[in-house]
Amino acid sequence: MPARTERSLVSLAMPPGEEFIAALESSWSAGHAVLPLDPTAPPPVRAALLGAMGTDQPVADDVALVIATSGSTGVPKGVELTHTALEVANKAVHARIGLEPDDVWLSCLPWHHVGGLQVMLRARRFNIPLVVHERFEVTRFASTEATLASLVPTQLVTLLDEGVDLRRFRVILLGGGAASRDLLARARSAGVPVVTTYGMSETAGGCVYDGVPLDGVDVTLRPDGRIALRGPMLMNGYRLRPDLTVAGGEYGWRVTNDLGAMDDDGRLRVLGGADD
Repeated sequence: MPARTERSLVSLAMPPGEEFIAALESSWSAGHAVLPLDPTAPPPVRAALLGAMGTDQPVADDVALVIATSGSTGVPKGVELTHTALEVANKAVHARIGLEPDDVWLSCLPWHHVGGLQVMLRARRFNIPLVVHERFEVTRFASTEATLASLVPTQLVTLLDEGVDLRRFRVILLGGGAASRDLLARARSAGVPVVTTYGMSETAGGCVYDGVPLDGVDVTLRPDGRIALRGPMLMNGYRLRPDLTVAGGEYGWRVTNDLGAMDDDGRLRVLGGADD
């Protein structure tokens, strides 16, 4: 009987694009997990991160992806996500925003962050055409014929300031940070189809859209006001840090460092970080 091949953690330090996708698919086909890295990071920073993520150590059978994040502590942590978590998360997103025959995803966020990578994985999963921008550029964004995009608030501010007509999009997901009420009001008055998202690497990206949890996601508030999340898209744990995994978990819930409140209609409102 052939010996079982030990799974490895393969680091990918390359910009978004076809080469990255081919390397990802090759690694997954070989049974390995993938650690996306910032291709612009200085070599010493990259080397330190590789050491912290333990690329020379085995990977659990069900881990597909490790996303490096500093979180609120500044200490590098590796969020372990399974193929199932990624699949469930992406199916839940399109169950919420729908799927049209002429949809085209635009990727203009880095792929070493979960929000950017999930755009590509979503398009890959549903066979949706994908336009990839290695970096965010207003002129290229304005001329792209896409219907779906994911942005962070600073990008949306820039696009509005530059007078880019965003009404052609069917949905623009907005996450990666708090969006002010003024920004949302400005975007909606300009006809921008914005959907606010709340989530993190530990939840395989946004899992609460416009204050309403995606299918399969439960949200509750702890007595101290912190937001707790539960669902099949939650991470396995922090790579090589079972202590941190246990510290943030509570009977299947992931207790965040974000404070929240429930509006009268039951929608989650994120108030800010508990440690701010």
